[in-house]
Amino acid sequence: LTTSLTRITVTTSLSTMANNMDRDVAALVEWIGATTGVAFTQPLAEELKDGTQLCALVNAVSPGAIKKVQASKLAFKQMDNIANFIRAVKAMGLPAKDCFDTIDLYEQRAMAKVVASLHAFGSLVNAKPGYEGPKLQTTVKFASKNVRQFSAAQQAAQRAASAGTGVTGGSAGIMERSEVKRPGITAGNAAVGAGTSDHTLTGVNSGSAKIMERSANTRQGITFGNSMAGAGTADLTAQTAGSAGVMQRAELYKGGITFGNKHAGDGSAELTAQTAGSAGVMQRAELYKGGITFGNKHAGDGTADLTAQTAGSAGVMERSQVLKPG
Repeated sequence: LTTSLTRITVTTSLSTMANNMDRDVAALVEWIGATTGVAFTQPLAEELKDGTQLCALVNAVSPGAIKKVQASKLAFKQMDNIANFIRAVKAMGLPAKDCFDTIDLYEQRAMAKVVASLHAFGSLVNAKPGYEGPKLQTTVKFASKNVRQFSAAQQAAQRAASAGTGVTGGSAGIMERSEVKRPGITAGNAAVGAGTSDHTLTGVNSGSAKIMERSANTRQGITFGNSMAGAGTADLTAQTAGSAGVMQRAELYKGGITFGNKHAGDGSAELTAQTAGSAGVMQRAELYKGGITFGNKHAGDGTADLTAQTAGSAGVMERSQVLKPG
């Protein structure tokens, strides 16, 4: 049911718009033909496409507004006619927002905009002072200028009426400042009479003056702060000494590379059971015989004679003497 009602509403709206469009187009055809004296022989879009009818319309309302009208079949000439019409109606007071573009008419891209623009122009013509030509039947209305002149008495009465009462006046005049009689950078201070420029201090403007102020420095130099405060000397106290002397080592009496060992009294160069280690345990005896065989001789290990252990395979694979050569 809802879908059906929506379709009916949309169809009705489209039908109403179509009827309004037909009515507006018919009104334009009648008005333009009556104003220019040239009856339409084609539909509105085709009749106005070359721009000659539009130029004739403007010249009928405002003679000489368009000096040259192009009577040509060339597209750019016809588009020039339309552009000249748009410039002329803008000069006559039609707002730019109410004007169409050249291609809207020439290419029929937005004929609804063209019809609305021509109705706006017709309404402007209808309101033109002194115009006695045909009137366009349109619902578009342009406001006409209504200049009013008020006398001095009327203006005074209006000011009195707008002054308000105790109920509606609010704080008008209560917080207003008086007239500034002395201009300049110190106008505010001079106007309120707040203080002087002689640096006179009072309980109001003195603030913390002299409360945290330091006395004059009578001793200059890098240590003037310490001297001024009288804070301590170069002598050590229990507070400033820290760990001085606690971990300090005694004076060294013996210099040299072994001063540490000597100073600590820690051992000597003599061997003890603790420091000897394996000294003499793996030491070999003195060598009495030198030479290439000193190792064998010193160990007393064997001779040059062959034994079953040293002979190896000597003589095992050897061949016997050859007795008969040949």
